[in-house]
Amino acid sequence: MTPITIDEPAPAQRLVLFVADGLRADRIFEPRDPTMFSNASSSRSGNNSIYKDDEKTWAPYLMNIIQNHNASSWGVSHTRVPTESRPGHVAVIAGFYEDVSAVTKGWKMNPVEFDSLFNETRHTWSFGSPDILEMFKEGASDRSRVDIEMYSEESEDFQGNAAHLDEWVFDHVHSMFDTAEKENPDHKQRHDEVVRLEKMLRQDKIVLFLHLLGLDTNGHAHLPNSKEYYENIRFVDQGVKKMVERIEKFYGHDGKTSYIFTADHGMGDLGAHGDGHPDNTRTPLIAWGAGIAASNKNKQIVMPGHDDFSKNWDLTNVERKDVRQADIAPLMASLIGVPLPMNSVGTLPLNYLDVSPKFRAKAAFANAKQILAQYQIKHDQKKSTEFHFVPYGPLHRPEKPIQKWIQEIEDAIDGGKYEVAELRCAEFIELCLEGLRYFQRYDWLLLRSIVSAGYIGWIMYSLAFILKTYVVPSTLTAKLVGIHIFDSESKNKNKTITDGSGKRVTGGGIGGDVGSKAATLLNGMGLLVLTIFYWLFYMQKAPLLYYAYLAFPVYFWVEVAKQINWFRVALSSYFSSGQPKWKLPSLVLLYIAMLEAMVYGYFDRSLYSVGLVVMGVGWAVSLPKGFTKSHTGLVASWLFSCFSTAIFTILPVESNMMPNLAFLGGAAITLSGILVFYNRRNFIYPTSYQNPKLVTPMLQNRVIKLDTAILAVQVVLVGITSVLVYITHQYRSSHSAAAAAAAANKNGDNGQDSSSSPPQPSVPVIYRALLWCLLFISSSVPFIQLVRHKRVGVNPHFFHRLVTIYLAFAVPFQILTHSHESWFYLCFSSVLFTWLILERDSYRFEKETIPLNNLNTTKASSTAESKTNTNPYRELCLRDARTALFFLLFISVAFFGTGNVASMASFKLQSVFNLMTVFRPFLMAIILVFKILIPFFLLSSVFGVLNQSLDLPPFSLFLIVLSTTDIMTLNFFFLVRDEGSWLDIGMSISHFCISSLFVLLSIVLFILSHVLVGKVLVPTGASKGLKKKHA
Repeated sequence: MTPITIDEPAPAQRLVLFVADGLRADRIFEPRDPTMFSNASSSRSGNNSIYKDDEKTWAPYLMNIIQNHNASSWGVSHTRVPTESRPGHVAVIAGFYEDVSAVTKGWKMNPVEFDSLFNETRHTWSFGSPDILEMFKEGASDRSRVDIEMYSEESEDFQGNAAHLDEWVFDHVHSMFDTAEKENPDHKQRHDEVVRLEKMLRQDKIVLFLHLLGLDTNGHAHLPNSKEYYENIRFVDQGVKKMVERIEKFYGHDGKTSYIFTADHGMGDLGAHGDGHPDNTRTPLIAWGAGIAASNKNKQIVMPGHDDFSKNWDLTNVERKDVRQADIAPLMASLIGVPLPMNSVGTLPLNYLDVSPKFRAKAAFANAKQILAQYQIKHDQKKSTEFHFVPYGPLHRPEKPIQKWIQEIEDAIDGGKYEVAELRCAEFIELCLEGLRYFQRYDWLLLRSIVSAGYIGWIMYSLAFILKTYVVPSTLTAKLVGIHIFDSESKNKNKTITDGSGKRVTGGGIGGDVGSKAATLLNGMGLLVLTIFYWLFYMQKAPLLYYAYLAFPVYFWVEVAKQINWFRVALSSYFSSGQPKWKLPSLVLLYIAMLEAMVYGYFDRSLYSVGLVVMGVGWAVSLPKGFTKSHTGLVASWLFSCFSTAIFTILPVESNMMPNLAFLGGAAITLSGILVFYNRRNFIYPTSYQNPKLVTPMLQNRVIKLDTAILAVQVVLVGITSVLVYITHQYRSSHSAAAAAAAANKNGDNGQDSSSSPPQPSVPVIYRALLWCLLFISSSVPFIQLVRHKRVGVNPHFFHRLVTIYLAFAVPFQILTHSHESWFYLCFSSVLFTWLILERDSYRFEKETIPLNNLNTTKASSTAESKTNTNPYRELCLRDARTALFFLLFISVAFFGTGNVASMASFKLQSVFNLMTVFRPFLMAIILVFKILIPFFLLSSVFGVLNQSLDLPPFSLFLIVLSTTDIMTLNFFFLVRDEGSWLDIGMSISHFCISSLFVLLSIVLFILSHVLVGKVLVPTGASKGLKKKHA
């Protein structure tokens, strides 16, 4: 692409770009409430305040610019998801929206691969954070054009007030201008360097970029409704004022400087960002100086552009001009007369420009040609590869092709009809942008069809595997036998067996895989489909992912076709079993309805509370009366744990820091550990360690004593962690208050802003070191104990293993707790334990009432088969679908119990402050994900034990879950949106990604459960407490 310029003199010679990282639009524009921090001010900083009593705004200088400057415009800049620093800065400076995956690029230095405003300038000076500045310098077409000055990463500390980061930026810009004006004897600057710097600063087409990170850091650390956040707004406001005064003085008030003040993204109430919530997508835009049009003002009426969002801002007398974030890049390029960034999709906001009508028309035309060039490239690429190419209709109508659009605009400009040219450019730009979206979606129908076929094929394939492996019992030659599997009363009429020579003998039913000829034919058909489509993909130069997308549905459906008889066997067996014919379809529909309800729960967490209550009461009511009567306490515990866990998914996601509540949660977990330790003889006893071949009585007693000691130490570790975390919270709170008061008194005497105080004292290193040690030591206990038990040859009681895991991960969970999360961990663990015991005992009760081998096979064959079948596992039956459904619900509750897992922004970054406060995005994200996954460690272990308790093959229940969860994924796939609000778009993408990763998570959970509880002692008798009878 060729850079496109405006062949008219630029209104400005230089541009100053202020990006206040993490600044919400409403926080800077809303009127100041003098009483908002009156209590905080008096308790933390005496009577000193950085605001004057009569000040009505949080940012008086910038609000004065909006209200009184004769060359200023303002509005709200609407960002896109992900609302993170890298994509936001790329949109502002390059006018290009990176895709969602770009968020991970911000965790380390990745150059911006797109053309940006900085590439087109004569020179750019950047000041601020290394994670933003370096990516634009390294991605610049000429690195010598971009100078950067950065503070160290260690300066980005969430402890205390982060306004010092902005102070660093302002000081270094002031220092640069001081150096350019005269020699600095302190630094012994050479005269030629000073002259060179001054000459460069006095060139035209230059940019000064000030990245102000303090607000983002204070928003994460203290939340955007905190005193620190608002004081940082005031400090930035005053810093901008002094910066403008310094720049105007250097250039002699020549009126050739344009100023842009904006933000890369907002900040949610939880102190996080990333999703499409309006608090994150609405950022301020204030422009003033050379080339900026004055907004229309009228104190008598509400000016255009205002809505409910801004009606209380005391700015309704000034016209509000909203833009899309990418529109800022062409605005800045037009102001200083440089080519528009070639990859920009922004539309030049002409109402921000105070230029001649001719300049406006030519600027709009340059914008149109620049976007048209991108459209033309997409059009030509697709046309050159498609067999049946369908162009974007509105731009290729015979009566008005693209050439006619261009000619009309050129004729209007040449004829002096500038307003007509602007209108035509606006229409043409919109069509070009729609055309770009058209080509982005060009293959949607094909891809959606392939992906949908893949998901449905996987569901059918896994169901066929379940029927073949875990439902239809195998005897003799491990081929199809005992096809009547659903009813113990059915007659064994239809049965497939093999004779002595291995030849298949079929009775009244047909089952098993298709024959070899049919299999060969199906394989050939699948290969033919792949060949045809792969040839089409190759000729159309399709991405490599298309090949992979197609391979999955073809493979799955070929395999389903080969195993179609297993569905026939299962259905014929059920309908001939004597059970009501409506029962199976009714249960299938109920199962799918529950999955659909879980889909809805992604949009409304409170539905999971309803699910827990219905699950708890429904199962308790459906249990046999004899069982309920003999297990009244267990059933009551089940109901209580379900109700208590249901509380958390109706609590608001937003929650403040509550160290007292967190401490009480840790104390409750410690108390539960003490109660377990007091009853340890129910699961730590000699018979559970008996292994005559490997364990002597002396070693056996030694292992028991050591396990008892480890259990005691675990309880103590939880208690120590709770106390230490509470002390850390209190230390941070008290020292922050003391530091704020001292800084306010000192700066009050000096007449300075308290926001410019240095960072407040962080938590002592010894505290953090202890917490890190506790985290690693406690988390490693289950694995160390596993190795030790394996080495001495013992299998511990399953409840002993589960308690070990529960207490081990309680320590890191407590360290990462800032509010009620530890209470959730306690309640969630209790509901899992009661679920396990209730499932075990109800199953044993049914087993004693109805013999185990009669659950799935016929009476006629049960006796004979029991003599020959040494398989310790039983086959799956319909009751196991309920167990799998409960597991799915518990996974959802684990996801949504302490936040909205569809958005990492709902998990507060303050959770990691007990371990670290210096900004390390990758490590912080790992810690947050670890916290989210902790409940799953316990859930997977309980499910693994449950699988053994129900006499099921190891992978069977997990496979039921895997085969049905993609019904949810398919829902989210079709709910993905690319239109509407960015909250809806972002949430739809998040839901689909999370549901897609669920399969991987399930596999990881299965492997983890196999490692943690794969070899534990599971008593065969019903639980009387938990103790197994022994001599």
